[in-house]
Amino acid sequence: TILTPQAVSSRGMRIKYTHPIDGWINAQPLYVRRVAFPGGAANGLFVSTIWTNKVYALDADTGAEKWVATLLDSDTAKRGMAQGIDATPVVDAPNNRIYVAFSTKNQALDSADQPDSTQPPNDGKAHTYQDTDLKNLDTAF
Repeated sequence: TILTPQAVSSRGMRIKYTHPIDGWINAQPLYVRRVAFPGGAANGLFVSTIWTNKVYALDADTGAEKWVATLLDSDTAKRGMAQGIDATPVVDAPNNRIYVAFSTKNQALDSADQPDSTQPPNDGKAHTYQDTDLKNLDTAF
């Protein structure tokens, strides 16, 4: 079978809804059943963007926007340097958390002696960084 609009629609599939997204979508959208959103639980669809560093939480059944977040560099002088979210967010549903790895163009500031560096010293020890500003790979909770 060749995938064409006609082949899809002849099997009963259709566009359920559309929602405007600011940016390109590179990562796989994520569907999560029964997410505890403000205002009540709903099936969630999480969509992330490149170039605008936005994460959208949508009601997967209606397309209604539950929330949208723009992930920014903690260096306020570099906030216009969004680069994108290329990875699918991860949802920890029991704890109501979403984890998103994103990048900015603020990579020149990264060095191994900074406590929030993504390049820890190669000293054979385990290093854990809880700071969410990882310069070129940030993690938002």
